[in-house]
Amino acid sequence: MILRNLGHPEVKATRYKAHGAGVAHMILDIQHLKTLMFLAHASVPSGGKLIGHIDPMEEIYIVQSGQGRMQVDEELREVAPGDAIHIPIGSFHELINTGKEEMTLLVVAGLIPALDTSSKQISQSQNLHAKRESTGRNGKEGCVWGWNLCPPFPMAIIPNRS
Repeated sequence: MILRNLGHPEVKATRYKAHGAGVAHMILDIQHLKTLMFLAHASVPSGGKLIGHIDPMEEIYIVQSGQGRMQVDEELREVAPGDAIHIPIGSFHELINTGKEEMTLLVVAGLIPALDTSSKQISQSQNLHAKRESTGRNGKEGCVWGWNLCPPFPMAIIPNRS
């Protein structure tokens, strides 16, 4: 059994800015999981947002507290505590905290599938993130997927875009 919470020293050490106004911590990652990439806890201040982006893996956002508006591709929905939002691989997604209190959520991410250059969704996702990186959006060498600060992922899972 692995028991982790936000007070665990290793979890505290993973604090990073997530897609704009978000702050996140990796609760569990691929060092502990076999069939998932990570479980993270994220918070978004009132009026803040997780800037729209595309990831090369499937995700699930589980709202714990607060109110928001979630966009996945072209669909917009109001979200509240207890809602689980499925985000397919390669789907654009953005979350805005529309409430008066901090919004908190759990983020579950699947593993990045084997890269197949014939996959339109995966290649579009990689190209978008590569473009963000090349324009210096994240400002850090070696960061992937347009994150402002890099979670502690081993380099083995980072796709080769060369």
